[in-house]
Amino acid sequence: MIMDTKYINMRKLNNAQIFALRKKVVKSKLSGRSNGEISRIVNVNPRQIQRIWCAYLCAGECIENLRPKPCGRKKESGKLLSPDEEQSILKTLMESTPEQHQIDSKLWTRKTVSLLIKMKYDKLVPQRSVTNYLKQWRLSYSKSHIGENYIAGEFSLLQQRAKVKHAKVYWVSVHDISQPEQYAMTNENGSNVWCIKFIPRQKATNAFFAIPSKGATRFLVVHNSSLQSKQINFLSRLMQDASDSKVIAILDNDVHLDEGKRMQGFLCNNKDKLEIISLAENKD
Repeated sequence: MIMDTKYINMRKLNNAQIFALRKKVVKSKLSGRSNGEISRIVNVNPRQIQRIWCAYLCAGECIENLRPKPCGRKKESGKLLSPDEEQSILKTLMESTPEQHQIDSKLWTRKTVSLLIKMKYDKLVPQRSVTNYLKQWRLSYSKSHIGENYIAGEFSLLQQRAKVKHAKVYWVSVHDISQPEQYAMTNENGSNVWCIKFIPRQKATNAFFAIPSKGATRFLVVHNSSLQSKQINFLSRLMQDASDSKVIAILDNDVHLDEGKRMQGFLCNNKDKLEIISLAENKD
């Protein structure tokens, strides 16, 4: 006769189920049953029955010591920054630029944010962890979105043209982050929640992003100024970070270029250094 060997897979049980099964095994062993008998009752491999019994004996014959320990790390234990440090770094990103902190960059990147944390708190935070913080603070932009509104063939030709001209192509997007609830954080024990509100609700705050096909995403938070001033400020800094390379900026559908006199003068003065392609205009 072929015996059924399809035993319970204990790895698929939760901690409560595992503890209940272990207690049943121990009580059955104490009543004098053999491993084989218990195996048929609980549908567990006899070798696993023996391991549970040995663990019980090694634990001082105390069933409570067989209770499984919680898996994974404790809540908030994996965070490299304290809530106060998070608040301080976010406030810095919201209200200043890298060069104000002696960082050689005009726009923020994961690398410069990591360097800022090192300078302020002497903590080495990997860029991957910086990415998680930026996502939490809504200061990130997924590269999976770039190009979804641009014809693939046209972009390929644009890349070839950029290579010939030694230009750098960036997708430019902007988010309105003036809503204070977007900065919700929890305290150290994870119970209370508060909101960080840096500016009055009625004053729009925008996060501008420059996303290359390859390389570091750059961003800058700009507020308390007109849309035209914000755009000129961001594009000027993007050109400075590009060094001697020409910048080809593809404005996503959510970016409408201001057509004021200052912007027209800015574009005219930088026509050899900056080229603007507006998807919103092409769509119309």
